[in-house]
Amino acid sequence: MKIKELLLCSACFVVMAFTAIGGSFAYFQDSDDSVNVLTVGNVYIEQEEYERDATGSLKSGITHAKFAIPVVGPMAWDETGLEINGASCRVLTDELKNVVDHIVTVENTGKCDAFVRSVIAVEAPGYDAEKWIHVNLNPDGVAYTEWFPLQIDGKEYICCTATYTEEIASGVKAQPSMVQIFLDWAADNDYCAKFGGSWEILVKSQAVQADGFPDAVTALNTVFGEVSQSNNPWEDLVIITGNEPERLIEALNSGKEIVFVTDIVEIPNIFDGKGGKVTMKGVGQGSYAYLGFVPPIGEATTVENLTVSGYGFVEVGHYKKGGGDYTVNRLVLDKVIGTLTINDHAGKVTSGFTQYGNAVLNDCIMTGTTAFAENSDITTDIGCVNKTNTVVNRGKYGSMYLQAQAHVKLYDTEIGEIYSAAITTSNLGMLTIGAGTHVGTLHLIPPGKYPYALTIEEGATVDAIVYKGVTYTQEEWLER
Repeated sequence: MKIKELLLCSACFVVMAFTAIGGSFAYFQDSDDSVNVLTVGNVYIEQEEYERDATGSLKSGITHAKFAIPVVGPMAWDETGLEINGASCRVLTDELKNVVDHIVTVENTGKCDAFVRSVIAVEAPGYDAEKWIHVNLNPDGVAYTEWFPLQIDGKEYICCTATYTEEIASGVKAQPSMVQIFLDWAADNDYCAKFGGSWEILVKSQAVQADGFPDAVTALNTVFGEVSQSNNPWEDLVIITGNEPERLIEALNSGKEIVFVTDIVEIPNIFDGKGGKVTMKGVGQGSYAYLGFVPPIGEATTVENLTVSGYGFVEVGHYKKGGGDYTVNRLVLDKVIGTLTINDHAGKVTSGFTQYGNAVLNDCIMTGTTAFAENSDITTDIGCVNKTNTVVNRGKYGSMYLQAQAHVKLYDTEIGEIYSAAITTSNLGMLTIGAGTHVGTLHLIPPGKYPYALTIEEGATVDAIVYKGVTYTQEEWLER
């Protein structure tokens, strides 16, 4: 069947459920490291998405954003296929240009065998799917429903479900349900223009414990219901495509799941995320996906109760407008892929969170940040900017970077690594590691006279201090 193609950083989330034998259902939400995964009971899966790089090798993540462009060239299958998770699936030859990889697969990371299905929604303006849109699906062990029109947050999509016909055993990575997507060669300019700036594909995967059910369709429909226009995983999804702070706040207040595919969203006032989640979909260096809390200069603000993940970065204050006095409570950054890299004494530095001004961070968790730019020398969860003041109370951070002349105080905090480039000048950068704080490794980046710029208070522990190529214990450093 012909279907449509989209390409943008796809919003992908995983929803799972557990059922007890005998038909009585228990929905107990467990904590999980990824805001993209809602685990319920004893079922744990991860949805993975891939594309091929210029060499033909698989690369995790869909990081591009393109316009809808018709294909050009002869249509033929590559006889060698593409090996994914130990088996070959069919792909089109490179002679057909403008075909986009969007490889979706699922891994059972839990201890229970599971029945799994992925729900695929492809943006389809005018619902002209049969005429213009084509999707390369993988029929090997996957059953697909017919495509049907679906409205998601005011946009037109076509939707189908891809159900793995056999249970996926614990520890197994399944073959892909979706492989490629493209726009028909005959699509005219008027149709292409309906997509706007980019083409969107949304994928959510659902899983249920296999034990106690006769087959996958029965299991998944019993727990989640049959996917339809009135019952689908995007009923509570809001997609932000511009600087729309009021719409974002309204969505959070209503408890909806949020994805924003935009360069910037600025929140100008006190912000309570109500425990909601935002997934950023920037692609780096020109399309950052920037979530900024930027009150009028001189006014204080509070930011709290929010989880953020995806491609982008979060900022309190603004690097050009300046900063004020901020309180940040219970902000969670989960595996953010930083899209903004700056140059500092340590080289190219990427951070998931920064602030400009004076900030107090209480009970925050920021872990797992990586860099979008391959040439980033240091990537940290939090970056403390030159001439700012930051107090951290409690919480957990994977890593922190201090620019020159940043003043930072840490109390009752767990931090894996700190990189400090504080410089001894008339405006000395300072780092105080206060009581109750544990630091794994502290990297002191020259220049800097750190006996004057670094204070380790009684009750604080630092496992290792690295300075000018020499590693010291806390005791050795204090005795220098």
